[in-house]
Parts: sequence; C-alpha cells; structure tokens
Amino acid sequence: MHLGEITGWTSVALGQLVSWPQVMKLRRERGDGVSLASYAIVLVSMSLFLVHAIAIGDLVSTVSVPLSLVPNVMIATTLARRRLSRRAPRRSRRDPVGTRSNAPRDAPVAGRLGPTGR
Repeated sequence: MHLGEITGWTSVALGQLVSWPQVMKLRRERGDGVSLASYAIVLVSMSLFLVHAIAIGDLVSTVSVPLSLVPNVMIATTLARRRLSRRAPRRSRRDPVGTRSNAPRDAPVAGRLGPTGR
C-alpha cells in the first residue's frame, strides 16, 4: 500500500465519524437549527460523486461514499419526517379520526350558542 492509499482509507475511516454525532443528537433532540435543505444538497452531491467515482474506477471513493450516505440519509429522513409531522394537524386521543375542530372549546360554533348564551 502506498501513501495515497493509506491516506485515502484513513480518510474513509475518519469520514465515518463526521455525521454520526448529528444522528445521535437528532435522536435525543428535536433538530431545530439543522437544515434539511443542506442535507438534501449533501445527498445529491454525494450521489453525483459516487457516480463519478464508479465511472473513473476510484475504489476508495466507491466504498466511502455509500458508507457516508447512510448517516446522511438517516439525518435527512428524520428531519423531513419531523417537519412533516409538525405541519400535520394534531389528533386528539379522544378523536383519532381528526374530525374535532381546532377551535377553542368556548369559541362559538355555527348553529350553537356560545358560553354567554348569544
């Protein structure tokens, strides 16, 4: 093994350490301040680089990029799910179908008198 291969494989090993702390942080916290757009760009970039590495026959990159994609895909999907779940209307345990109004309980509803009888 020559110096180029040694540094390449060392880079692969160290590169695996980069994203995992973010994965662990997202498991413990909400992920506020983590950019889904940035991770989407990273995934596109890494995918294009993988195609390039395969095309030129770069073994180190052909191995390292898919390994690095794993935690980055986990981060992006976790962020996307959390963002989508925040947008979805919350359902009550008593009303699993989601038919209950989001209006406050004392708000007047069409055809029903409010708390003051008006």
